[in-house]
Amino acid sequence: MKNSILIFFAVFSLGLLTFSCEKEKVTSQEEGADYFFTCKMDGKDYTIKGNTLAYGVKWDDSYSVYGVSNLNGDNVIYLNLKKELGIGTHQMTDSNNYGLVSLQDGTSWSTYWGAGTGSVTITEKTESVVKGTFSFTAYNADDESEKMTVTDGSFRVVFRD
Repeated sequence: MKNSILIFFAVFSLGLLTFSCEKEKVTSQEEGADYFFTCKMDGKDYTIKGNTLAYGVKWDDSYSVYGVSNLNGDNVIYLNLKKELGIGTHQMTDSNNYGLVSLQDGTSWSTYWGAGTGSVTITEKTESVVKGTFSFTAYNADDESEKMTVTDGSFRVVFRD
């Protein structure tokens, strides 16, 4: 399962690079200013604004919420949730509902590995927008004795077509 998640991330990152029109640094964006993804990773602020880098994707049996640091996809945090999950609090502890962090240095952390735990509270979900809060403890893909704590998470993103 670790390999399939890492392969998914690699394909996602390649797609993000391929379809990016420009490689300029993006720190904020006027369009989609109501959309965001923010949290603290081991106490360090991580804030994404605008719908270019904070967005949702619907899959066949799930949906994902992304916060991508820049157009190069250097740092990515995403939450994957079962498609049928709506408003309410949901645990992130299995292969269907999980949080994942992938950093520029090549390390990946997930609630799916080790003794990962976490929850997401969905407060709004429509056909086009999902909003909520989250926190989780994720473990390193290569060394499950190492953990990362993600706290104070919140998002409001638009689903891409």
